[in-house]
Amino acid sequence: MPKVRHHPALLLFIGLCKLRFAHRDEIDLRNAVWTIPAERELIPGVKYYARGTKMRSPHLAPLSHQAIELLHEVRQHCRPGTKLVFPGDHNYRKPMSENTINKSLRVMGYDTQKDVCGHGFRTMAYSAQ
Repeated sequence: MPKVRHHPALLLFIGLCKLRFAHRDEIDLRNAVWTIPAERELIPGVKYYARGTKMRSPHLAPLSHQAIELLHEVRQHCRPGTKLVFPGDHNYRKPMSENTINKSLRVMGYDTQKDVCGHGFRTMAYSAQ
């Protein structure tokens, strides 16, 4: 996949489990909104999947122009029939690894021990309110 200009966690400010487990049919690019359901069907053999799916009600996440651009780009590089927005490298039916986000930050030049880590993005957005 080509290098993207923006990191999805920075554009969406959503919990990493919700980001990793995002389904393509939840995202409405035309109306610029991601509807995260209150519950999702479990994926057998996927650790921590329930963390990203158990909410009391659906969550609406507005999508910026940059997020929409990134999601269009990601869709162009996904295998046809893939339900997940960010499928794993080894099995397109399973989500990307929990380590993928921090690894991508390190590739971008960030020190995930000192500068920033994927888990901190949501907290950063919450603190800015």
